Amino acid sequence: MRQSSYKHIAIGSRAVGDVVVKIKKPTDESAYSKLWSGQTRFENPKWYEIHLKDGRVYKDTQLIPVITPEGDISLEVVQ
Repeated sequence: MRQSSYKHIAIGSRAVGDVVVKIKKPTDESAYSKLWSGQTRFENPKWYEIHLKDGRVYKDTQLIPVITPEGDISLEVVQ
């Protein structure tokens, strides 16, 4: 079973010590399912690209929510 990519990530959220500035659909065809005719269906991707303020880009499937010592929620990279 595939992991759900719905993780409540929003612009302005803290992730990997920085701030999320953009969330967008990937351009990579492997993120999408194929139609019966063999064409790629560019809807409902398996992951989204999370862009951080410092220029780093992660897939949302690479990030997990953690609670910081201050009691806030941040996203960290899965090892």
